[in-house]
Amino acid sequence: MNRQYYIYIITNIITDKSYIGYKMYDTEKEGKEYMGSSKYLNEDILTYGQENFVKIKLKENITFIDKEEQSKIESYFINLYKTLSPDGYNRYDPGKNPNFCPTGFSGTRKPRKHPMSEEAKQKRRGPRGPHKPNAT
Repeated sequence: MNRQYYIYIITNIITDKSYIGYKMYDTEKEGKEYMGSSKYLNEDILTYGQENFVKIKLKENITFIDKEEQSKIESYFINLYKTLSPDGYNRYDPGKNPNFCPTGFSGTRKPRKHPMSEEAKQKRRGPRGPHKPNAT
């Protein structure tokens, strides 16, 4: 089954900043409008209120062949509408490096800025002492 996507723009009508993104049709929840994955956009939605943002679908019924094609299409609209930071909410141009994705779209985890110490790893795992049977 081919999955259908659409490219959209969300604009803050107070600051005139915009965000370009894409969304798969079959993942939308009924009754709740998807408003993008940008942390900065979502912070401003909380600050200004969702009623001050307008979402428009720019291109519908897209079937991406691969990640590179998706990056080129998204990049085209980001550059057309000039939504790169600081003028907009997009933080990078996917067309310049389609393999770079700060949100982990590729299914891989973002590397940590600072590696965890062994002590921190132990704390995260919890105590690992000998097994103690439950008292009856």
